[in-house]
Amino acid sequence: DQDGFIDNYRGWDFVGKDNYPEDSTGFKGHGTEVTGIAAALTDNNHGIASMGYHCRFRPYKIFGDKPKAAYTNYLAVAYA
Repeated sequence: DQDGFIDNYRGWDFVGKDNYPEDSTGFKGHGTEVTGIAAALTDNNHGIASMGYHCRFRPYKIFGDKPKAAYTNYLAVAYA
């Protein structure tokens, strides 16, 4: 799609500059928790119902093990 990000259909890691946006920290961060609540499947037999019924999301990783400058936040918001 010529946007400068290779294979970004599954999200983007602005820290590692690759298409692997999974949370690699020892704990799951705020964004992971909020996305899990917002995009959970409704009637999934796990005791949670989604606020965004049939919503889609694209993950962007902006913090790694050691948070960097706010520049990665800016890049993710500008890209989104």
